[in-house]
Amino acid sequence: MKFEPDDFMIEADAAKLKQILYNLLSNAVKFTGTGGQIEIYVYKREDVAEFIVRDNGIGIAEQDQKKVFVEFEQVDSSYTREYEGTGLGLPLVKKMVEMHGGYVYLKSALGNGSNFFDSAAAGNEETVKGEVRK
Repeated sequence: MKFEPDDFMIEADAAKLKQILYNLLSNAVKFTGTGGQIEIYVYKREDVAEFIVRDNGIGIAEQDQKKVFVEFEQVDSSYTREYEGTGLGLPLVKKMVEMHGGYVYLKSALGNGSNFFDSAAAGNEETVKGEVRK
């Protein structure tokens, strides 16, 4: 886990921020095999906090990347699919990030893992509702 700077405050709904990170990390764990690597980066750039969850799991083909943010849509929707889930985790992430005035996107390639980026307004010391600490 990497923070830059080491300690800063953000304006956010703590429960929603926790759910966002939980959903991103759950997917990273689900789609990264034993011995794989998952990294979390948190950056503050001016008035924006950026969260990145990176894994070296199975990745997502370019033609399937928009599907992951659509409710009940899954990349593998066959009856024999290997991974369980409802198809709601990432659409909820997108909605919650947008509620914070941010955006979410991904960079991925099949077989090369995924990078999920989300951002939200960092706010200022007078409006802070949560903290990000190591």
